[in-house]
Amino acid sequence: MSGPSRRLATPLFLAGVTLLYLSFSPLSEEGMGYIGEEMTACRQIEGKLLGHGDAIQWPRNGAVGLLFQCPFMAAGDLVLGKSTGAEDRGIALQPVLATALLVTLIFLWGSRLAGSRAWGFVLALAAGFATLLWPYAYIGLETTQSLFLLLAGYLALNPSGSRSWPRAMLFAVSAAVTISAKSGGVLLVPAVAYLTWCYFRDQAIGPGKTPTRAQKAAVILLVAAVFLANAWIRGLAWERFGGTVHFASWWLVHDPVSPVLHFLAFFASPNKGLFVYAPLTLLALFAIPRAAAVDRRVAVFALLTLLGFAGSLVFLEMWADETWGPRYLHSAIAPLALCLAASRRDRVLGLRKEAPLAVAVVLGLLVSFLGACFYYGSLMNIAARTRPLTMESLQGDLTWNHIRLNARLLGVWLSRRGSDDPPQYLRAPRLWDFRNPQWQQTWNKVDLRPFSEPQPLLLRLPVSPRGRWIRRALGACGLAGILCLIWVWLTVAPSRATIPARTALEA
Repeated sequence: MSGPSRRLATPLFLAGVTLLYLSFSPLSEEGMGYIGEEMTACRQIEGKLLGHGDAIQWPRNGAVGLLFQCPFMAAGDLVLGKSTGAEDRGIALQPVLATALLVTLIFLWGSRLAGSRAWGFVLALAAGFATLLWPYAYIGLETTQSLFLLLAGYLALNPSGSRSWPRAMLFAVSAAVTISAKSGGVLLVPAVAYLTWCYFRDQAIGPGKTPTRAQKAAVILLVAAVFLANAWIRGLAWERFGGTVHFASWWLVHDPVSPVLHFLAFFASPNKGLFVYAPLTLLALFAIPRAAAVDRRVAVFALLTLLGFAGSLVFLEMWADETWGPRYLHSAIAPLALCLAASRRDRVLGLRKEAPLAVAVVLGLLVSFLGACFYYGSLMNIAARTRPLTMESLQGDLTWNHIRLNARLLGVWLSRRGSDDPPQYLRAPRLWDFRNPQWQQTWNKVDLRPFSEPQPLLLRLPVSPRGRWIRRALGACGLAGILCLIWVWLTVAPSRATIPARTALEA
């Protein structure tokens, strides 16, 4: 690869992934999870800065995440004119860009681990579009934490680069955001502590590259200060629920067997299992021993991330929620993809030898397409209309399997011909009562047609000239993204064979 081509490959890869994500975006974020309360906090912060407005009602995850959301809301107001809709459009771009940056980091780091830019390209796109990363580029609940976790890992475990003050501060900020952006970030403390130890350790990589004592003290103090300050702000938010400890105590398990079953369900549950929603991760787990032989620190980093979440949340009765798949394992996807890249070291990229990988990617792509195509809240809205809804049914009742329901919604949408189409009802499940096998639980019919409208604006029928313009613009974004990625592939394709480690690192 020539010098100019090498320099262009990474920004064009980032541009291609960003444009593809953007083309399928609903350009709306307010109805996703707790994003609405974070948007409210951003408006209140703006009011305070302008010298008016109410007291700030902090969101449940504290203030750190707002640092990466408020600017996008302000940009939406600046470009589209101040309005709630403009703010919603602006903040919808934040998880798209964060996820695209995350996938680009997988491309860079994965290329080095695999010793092949072609492998890095393939595995980065596989992670970006055949796992949870694609749907959550629009749901947007985990993206900031996942991005800064991988950035901290890249800075700590990447053997190239000097240990300068700017690099140390960037690592400190990345580590601080990782454990502070979300309430669950505390579960990443072991992984971040390991990265910090790796960053500080003298790797004898040359004079002036070992961190100084002042750098060590500054990094530790900055990370601790940000975490403690955000924890205090987060505590103010959780007071309306009776406090974090009080709220969490409602859901703690009370027997020793449940955590074991929950741990297995985290990976293999039909409704919420990681292997179901991201089949690529199953191959990554099998690849960890070989990845450890190539780079033990990357394998340890991936395991600490995965077990930090799965090994802690199993002690809650509600180990999953109503969102798409195992949301709490979102941050483990990228480190596992890196293990898969390391396991491909000295292996030539070829389809015949990678049949399991191809199958995992195809299945994951189909599943993730369904997750990106429809609003995740449709399942909960439909379920609540049929009968009383519990979180346990969302976790284990196949009637409320997100993949099944979204596939049904896709079929309803594809079969629609007009407003006079007959209703499409969700079939009531057959329940077996041992005393009265003919008994049927009360079931309210729900027409699926109102819920079958895809969330991407690109797939919706425009109802105005402005809507048609937006649809054309999103289509152009998708086409441009594909062309960017084709250019990158044609550039990296000559490196389908493995390349020496030193050359890969220098790339």
